[in-house]
Amino acid sequence: MAYEVLARRWRPRTFDEVVGQQHVLQVLTKAFENNRLHHAYLFTGTRGVGKTTLARIVAKCLNCEQGVSAKPCGECGVCLSIDEGKFPDLLEIDAASRTRVEEMRELLSDSSYVPTQGRFKVYLIDEVHMLSTHSFNALLKTLEEPPEHLKFLFATTDPQKLPATVLSRCLQFHLKCLTESQVCDQLAKILEHEKLESEPEAVVQLARAADGSMRDGLSLLDQAINYCSAGLTQDEVGRMLGLLPRENFGALVMALSGRDPEAVMQAVASLRELSPSFQDILDDLARVFHVCAMASEGVEADAPEEMQDWVRAINAAYSPADLQLGYQILLQGKRDLQYAPDEQTGLEMTLLRLLCFIPAGWQTEASPAPKPAASDTNVSTQSQDVLPTESKPAVSTKPIKWDEGIDWGTLIEQLGVRGTAKVFADHCTVECVEGDAMHLMCDKDYPTSPEVEKTLGKALSQYFKREISLHVRLGVPQQETKAQKDANARKERAAQVQREIEESPTLRALREELGAQQVIGPMNGMTSPTTES
Repeated sequence: MAYEVLARRWRPRTFDEVVGQQHVLQVLTKAFENNRLHHAYLFTGTRGVGKTTLARIVAKCLNCEQGVSAKPCGECGVCLSIDEGKFPDLLEIDAASRTRVEEMRELLSDSSYVPTQGRFKVYLIDEVHMLSTHSFNALLKTLEEPPEHLKFLFATTDPQKLPATVLSRCLQFHLKCLTESQVCDQLAKILEHEKLESEPEAVVQLARAADGSMRDGLSLLDQAINYCSAGLTQDEVGRMLGLLPRENFGALVMALSGRDPEAVMQAVASLRELSPSFQDILDDLARVFHVCAMASEGVEADAPEEMQDWVRAINAAYSPADLQLGYQILLQGKRDLQYAPDEQTGLEMTLLRLLCFIPAGWQTEASPAPKPAASDTNVSTQSQDVLPTESKPAVSTKPIKWDEGIDWGTLIEQLGVRGTAKVFADHCTVECVEGDAMHLMCDKDYPTSPEVEKTLGKALSQYFKREISLHVRLGVPQQETKAQKDANARKERAAQVQREIEESPTLRALREELGAQQVIGPMNGMTSPTTES
């Protein structure tokens, strides 16, 4: 027998076999169970999500020899004929090849005849938006008042092109793109049934490449089975899909984490030899920054094991604000790629922006402050006269021991907690430590929750490598909290900036020579000087 492709062999034949689309299946199932059948159904959605498949299942539900039901038997002559595409009362029409009004009139002239074998005569018109205006006009009267034995099933990827008069006469069902996990689970199920070995990462790559289309996923799986020598492996599937090798892409990520422009350009040069899609490189980098941003806020993201080292390296070199800015830079770079002199230039400029645009005040060992060029010395000096650079206070890296005095502010930074747990800890002070119990006093004006306390307690237990029992009570802390210290430090920095602005020789000269007046306004807790003359 001739080989049958997976997309046809695994095409659902009942509602129970359909992957996803529960919002559509629920309506159709209840309509058949309650015998509330409409005469025209419109299925919309992108390619490969099940529009035609659902239409054929509906045709079986209408004509199954066991009776009208949401669960056709699949074994009678009608069900088997529909599955084979041979049922005479199911007319499948490709609107793209039959757009003329004469063909539509000929088709409708036969609609008055009763079905030859089935209970209903069903017209399944695929890509219905391709019909001409005159064809739609010819269809309207029959669509509005069809014979009792006639049902219309329409499928289209572009419902906006359908006339409103047609849309108002149909029940509309929009089929959603399938999620990556839905496609992945179905591919894994098929591989298990076909008794084929595969690596989970390889299946994930195929599901991601399917881009929400089950049919595309099955076609790619067919291709991968023929491409891979013995089972589906991540490396072979990646080569088939034209994806970047992990080690080459990892070298680029690590170079970015080290903020080393020369290493970044060398990594791009090595990637260029593989003839990659530069848009895919930016997509993959944006995905890494997304996972890093989630991790920086304490949210777990579904990421492969190989990405964990990259996430740790990027998070060590980029602040949470950097990650957000970097993500936007990557998206903008992807949009601008078509306008670049060539795609490699567009990629390199995007990566350089990642290295250059760092919010002021965040410097790490991996990101030394760039030295000003000779031509920029005067400008830099003048700028620093007006607004001195704020430096991030250094945090002690010496581990804190449980049995010694605990510096709560330093401990908070070393714990690495984020989000609400970090804010909660900033509003607490340590009252005492007894055995394996830590007693905290939390500012009574700051609300807490058991979940936040549990998160902080877990972080403390992991840090000290012992089970810590955390006890929190609300009140007025006798000591200054870290939040209060930080607020006071910001006020002091703002006052210092204002003093240095007032003493700036540049502004003094502007006042004396031009009669300028100084206007100070708040900006992010700092000050922003302008002059008016």
